[in-house]
Amino acid sequence: MLALTTLVTPAHANVADLFGLGAAASGRAGAVAATTTDWSASHYDPAGLAFGRGYHVALGVQATASRLSINDVDRPVTEPLGVTAGASLPAPLYGPLEGKVSIGLALYLLPTRVLRVIARLPSQPFFPYYDNRTQRLVALPAVAVRVHPKVGIGLAFNFLAGVAGGVRTDSGSTRALEPRVDEEVFATVKLNGGVRFDPRPGWSTALVFRQAFSVPFKADTQNKVAGDRIDLAIDAEGLVTPHTLVAGLGWTSGGGKGQVQAGLDLSWAMWSRLGSPFVKVTSRIPFVGPLEGKLPAVEYKDAFGVRAGVDVTALDGRDFGLVVRGGLGVETSPVPAQRGVTNLVDGTKVAMALGTGLRLGRVGKHAITVDAHVGLHLVTHVSYDKRVFAPGETGAPTDGLRDELPDMASDPSTLGTQVSNPGYPTLEGGGGILAGSLTLGVEL
Repeated sequence: MLALTTLVTPAHANVADLFGLGAAASGRAGAVAATTTDWSASHYDPAGLAFGRGYHVALGVQATASRLSINDVDRPVTEPLGVTAGASLPAPLYGPLEGKVSIGLALYLLPTRVLRVIARLPSQPFFPYYDNRTQRLVALPAVAVRVHPKVGIGLAFNFLAGVAGGVRTDSGSTRALEPRVDEEVFATVKLNGGVRFDPRPGWSTALVFRQAFSVPFKADTQNKVAGDRIDLAIDAEGLVTPHTLVAGLGWTSGGGKGQVQAGLDLSWAMWSRLGSPFVKVTSRIPFVGPLEGKLPAVEYKDAFGVRAGVDVTALDGRDFGLVVRGGLGVETSPVPAQRGVTNLVDGTKVAMALGTGLRLGRVGKHAITVDAHVGLHLVTHVSYDKRVFAPGETGAPTDGLRDELPDMASDPSTLGTQVSNPGYPTLEGGGGILAGSLTLGVEL
């Protein structure tokens, strides 16, 4: 199902960028770029697949509960439930490539739909960092090569579909309007690339680049009513995520009971390279000619983040093992101060996670693992005081608001500042999201 409403598509990423992919990685707040080797590496660092061993399959569930609010109005996260699935295995190759190539697949599936894009009005208050974030299928097939005992390279394909086409409406033989719809769904693919280098036993490093991703939505309508032509074109990109660069460092001590594995990830999300988040609408109306809506631009800032996480093996028996884990992450906001017509709300994000992993021995020849995690994602409270332009003052719509009614002594209701913008006089918001996941894995 694809839903598009009103006139703005905010910038977002997918659920893995925010809440993680798989309970084991999420329990460390996602700080696993330099250490992960299973199916979740398709997102965190595809090169990590080259360091994995054996065959792994996994199936799980992720859920969120939101307590975000703007001006004391709840702003829930839509599609709070999803299913995760993945697999990783060595490629069945022989000769020089035997044992050097691995493949993986990571999936996040919505229970009832493939994709949902909600577009919002320019003045509507919302959290652009979270809005739509959990509303798309994530499909990440990946391949990795061990080019050296200490070096692996990997590539994942961030795949989804876009929609483009047109609608033509003419007066039929009965003078009723007869529409013809011609829409097509086309593939859109972006790349996640990574390099992993293990300089010495126990230490690992990673460098990951995730290409900017979006879902294009285009529609051209050509309508002929009573001999007059009325055209409308919509050009939008939904579910946009910026170029992101991640550098990771990992450390593993010993093995068996008491083993510690720690990771540190630094991220740079290049939001400033994105254009306006609003839908471009152009039209042609009789006696008026071509029209193009002038919507406000948003000057996003780059966002920087740091995540740290640790695994500790508490028990390591023949038929039972227990791992406890935790993590912490902080990321700056890409949203500038909202002084004018737009009402985007965002603050510094703080993520805290706890998790556990059980190894339940073997069923036949297969080892069973169960991982669970719970995380709290806090958005620090922000407050923006709206600015009202003085009479005759010029400025961009994002820099201030204007008094909408001139003062008339005969009408007391017009006296003072009259502004209908829902964020006036002060826009404030914040809150938190509780996330949890459970993943069942099988080592074949």
